[in-house]
Amino acid sequence: MKHFKMNLFLLALAATLISQNQASATHVGKWVTYRLPYIPNDRDADTLGRVVEVLHPENGTKSLRVQLNNGTEVVAPIEEFGFHQTALIIIDMQDFYLGCLGPKKKAALISRAISKIKKARERGHHLVFVEYGTKPTHAEILEAAEGYDKYWKVTKYQDDGSDRIIELLKSVGVPVSHFNIIGVNTSLCVRETVEGLHVHLPKAQRISVLSDACADQLDYLGVYNQEPEKVHQNALRMMSSLAPQVVVKNRSQLLGAALDARR
Repeated sequence: MKHFKMNLFLLALAATLISQNQASATHVGKWVTYRLPYIPNDRDADTLGRVVEVLHPENGTKSLRVQLNNGTEVVAPIEEFGFHQTALIIIDMQDFYLGCLGPKKKAALISRAISKIKKARERGHHLVFVEYGTKPTHAEILEAAEGYDKYWKVTKYQDDGSDRIIELLKSVGVPVSHFNIIGVNTSLCVRETVEGLHVHLPKAQRISVLSDACADQLDYLGVYNQEPEKVHQNALRMMSSLAPQVVVKNRSQLLGAALDARR
């Protein structure tokens, strides 16, 4: 009987250690916000940092050791940190704009958008569909988000949709620090929304433009007097100039990241 009780104790201890290790693996490397305690009412006191270690003291109060962006390190109870999250922003993928791409380009972009949405769902990321005016996002793309409890739609009436995105995230209480951006047109609404997020959310840790799921229309207005692909590439270069906050990921980088994730 004594041996049986000892075995039960050891099993319970092992389960506890496994649970703690899993929690540590979940939190380590995540971006969090820490409110500097000596400035309790100042929003600028919210400091971004990355979790270095999860501490499990004997009293059971879990704490985090976090390397802050201001160069300091802090250890505090986990309740004092706000965990940040990732959102996939889908910009103006409406039938009118997609139709101007031509049938092959349209089909490829829809397929890539659906793939991005499925991956975002698998990772628990938020989805925000940004729509210009009253026309809805393409039906197949919207269907990829059906049944998911972390997706929203916002309507805008100008190229820059950043203010609508920020208003939405504040209203639903979602602290997003990583944005993944896809959509059309790269040179107009995508670029201006990225620039808007860059200006209005200086504490956002990363704004990633997933260039393989962005595109420019055929230059049907003759605005640029250039091929759409050149317009697209020029816009990507302009957004790259906003580094390090803004990162433009090209197709080879995205494929490499996917392969690394499978290893």
